[in-house]
Amino acid sequence: MRVLVNGSSGKLGSVTVKLLANFRHRVSVLDISSSATTNLIVDVKDKHTILRVTEGFDAVIHTAALHGRHLEIHF
Repeated sequence: MRVLVNGSSGKLGSVTVKLLANFRHRVSVLDISSSATTNLIVDVKDKHTILRVTEGFDAVIHTAALHGRHLEIHF
């Protein structure tokens, strides 16, 4: 199964990515900031880009959250 996980640099997202990979799913990972587990840098508020990058996936798992670090960046 081809799965996209957004929020991949967070704790929940990074664990989700590892579990999916252990079950041999093809995983792509998306986040607003780069990390060792992120290969797509996208803001989930960018509707047009999100619609484009989610095409072709069997599932999308949303683990992104807005927290203190992101508040400093965006507000």
